[in-house]
Amino acid sequence: MVPEDNSNEHDKNNESTEGNVHQSHWNESTERPSMVVIRSLAACSGKDPLTLDPINHSADLEALDKLFGNGKTDISVSFSVDQYEITITEGCIEVRECP
Repeated sequence: MVPEDNSNEHDKNNESTEGNVHQSHWNESTERPSMVVIRSLAACSGKDPLTLDPINHSADLEALDKLFGNGKTDISVSFSVDQYEITITEGCIEVRECP
């Protein structure tokens, strides 16, 4: 299940890919981290975000949104989805493709 995205259009200038690592930076006041995770996974896999397999078996997206929406800045969360390792820190999501 993909959470509904109520945010404004994201800024592609806040995304970069180098080798097997994709980084996305988001504005906590306008975007939810769950949506940036989905967008980043889609960018790494070359798929449309709406065609990705559900990732609820790997992460609770609602909990991520709540955790990173509470104003704390010293949080880091990592989890795996298929062949990707995802690390989320305040304002930054890194998706690394594992061999």
